Amino acid sequence: VSQREVKSSNKTFIKNAYVLPKFKNFTLETPLSKRDVSEESVKTPQSYYKKKIAELERKLTADKKFIEKQKQEIVDLNLQLENMRKLNRNLMDGNLEMGGDLHALYQDLFITDLRNQVEDISKDASLYRTQKEEMKNEINNLKKENNKFKATIKRYRSMLTEAARAPKGTDTTDASSYLSAFNYDPGHLTDKPSNLRDGLKPVGLRYNLVSLKKLERSNELLSGLFKARNIFEVFKLLPTSLKNILKCEKVTIYINNQKIKDEYLASYPENTDFIGRIRVDNKWLLMHTFQGSDQTEPVFTSLNELKYCLREHEHLVVPVHFQKELSLILQFKEKYSSKGKKKAFSPTDEGLVQNITNGVLLKVNSILSNQQAKLEFNKAAKIAKIAGRVTLACSHQEIANRVRSDVSEYMDFETAGVAFIDHSKEQFFMMVHDPNSEDYYGNNVIRFPLGMGLSSEVLEKDSILVFSNPKSNSYFNPDVDNVGGSLEVRNILMSPVKSAGGQPVAVVQLTNKKNGAICQTDIARFENLLGMLGGSVASALVSIEQQNITFKTKELIDRISGSFGESEMNKVNIDTSKLTNMMVLLKQNLQTWSISRKTT
Repeated sequence: VSQREVKSSNKTFIKNAYVLPKFKNFTLETPLSKRDVSEESVKTPQSYYKKKIAELERKLTADKKFIEKQKQEIVDLNLQLENMRKLNRNLMDGNLEMGGDLHALYQDLFITDLRNQVEDISKDASLYRTQKEEMKNEINNLKKENNKFKATIKRYRSMLTEAARAPKGTDTTDASSYLSAFNYDPGHLTDKPSNLRDGLKPVGLRYNLVSLKKLERSNELLSGLFKARNIFEVFKLLPTSLKNILKCEKVTIYINNQKIKDEYLASYPENTDFIGRIRVDNKWLLMHTFQGSDQTEPVFTSLNELKYCLREHEHLVVPVHFQKELSLILQFKEKYSSKGKKKAFSPTDEGLVQNITNGVLLKVNSILSNQQAKLEFNKAAKIAKIAGRVTLACSHQEIANRVRSDVSEYMDFETAGVAFIDHSKEQFFMMVHDPNSEDYYGNNVIRFPLGMGLSSEVLEKDSILVFSNPKSNSYFNPDVDNVGGSLEVRNILMSPVKSAGGQPVAVVQLTNKKNGAICQTDIARFENLLGMLGGSVASALVSIEQQNITFKTKELIDRISGSFGESEMNKVNIDTSKLTNMMVLLKQNLQTWSISRKTT
């Protein structure tokens, strides 16, 4: 109790003090006993300790799984280290089999990196699944609240019915208090102003059953929203239901969020050219266009006006924000009463629409989360497919065909090509189209000097470059910069491809983006492919070098064995005969290995 006293009109009051009632004929026979401190202590229930033990056991299990995962990663890293040591010894000893070891090492390192990427994607997918479960729990909670709300409405309806049947002059304060708690319109009370603030009882009470039906129709709309499968079905339910709830003639839905726009256009059942569009603040808004919806001019002139609801006598505008961005705009016009007279929009209408938009946002967020999870799974499948095909390519011909078919499809470009670099001759060389080959490119190549075209500029700047209109650039050379063979070059995305040592080994060209312009997302996805392509090109160079050494060794053996004739063979001693037999056997083994390599 505060000890500060306030004096007013010769009276003294103590603030925050309780006024005790006066008791008559009251005597204290038994003195008050002191409270034992031990009685106030509350024993901790056993359920708390059980819950704590279960939580610690879960943490222990998770830590054990993490430790096992770390052990497996250590084993994998030790294996990679051993392979690198073996490769280093082979390089130092000049072993001719180092090309195969190097190719295997590139594959092992790339598969490890790919596995890490797949784990990251699986974590993102599990996060989206968790969000989906949270959305389901929120939906279930809303359903429970709706059921409670329905029961409350029934109780209010019975109380209102009793209040209406009561004769005038009867106390109806309880019923009117329930109505005021729901922010009902003034028309629900008597025509005379309420005198409850003055302590007087209302003369009578009028209630409107349509307002109670608004709540029932709102619950029906929310239950219908939860059954919708896509964005279009969500918006399809809104106009007709909102017209019945608010008793207005025109309902227009504007879509501003880009994600919602894309999903709406993807789920639209008819031709999207007929969808209404309107420009506000140099930005195009989509208007929901279907049977029952209206396409009207907006009453607002700027999106900055829509931080809050706009409610006037003849219209109501409710902005809907999704992820801190103005995503949807609901506009209502021409509200009429049951007698056909114009009626003003009330605060009750505004609050009711806001409650409905909360349910709309929950459903929209759930649909977008499901779509994002599907995109992540599709992206992981495409990356795995490209990785498997490009990594196994062991020649320039195979790499060029994989880039043209798989990389262009993954990056959503019309064509893709690769210009390889021959540093010994300072030339570009590209594979040539062969109609008789199984794939697009054959074994023939065409060569150009390194200083030609935009590809040389990419090598000089050593970075990813985007050319929106390459034909207007004076350095553009179609022989070098249009390896994919596009008839009309609109835009090009180029980047140098480097080996593990940082030396450029090729230039990859993606020509003509199919949908829209080249953006930062395309560049980020392109960067993820460059390391894989660099490893494949470097491995192909090592394989080609190994084959050249093998062929030269075979030619040398042929020359040595051919220099011995039959007459000379009889004259040589036994040691020379053994050497000749060993060289002939080595020649046969090399021929067998060459034939088996071509067949595989």
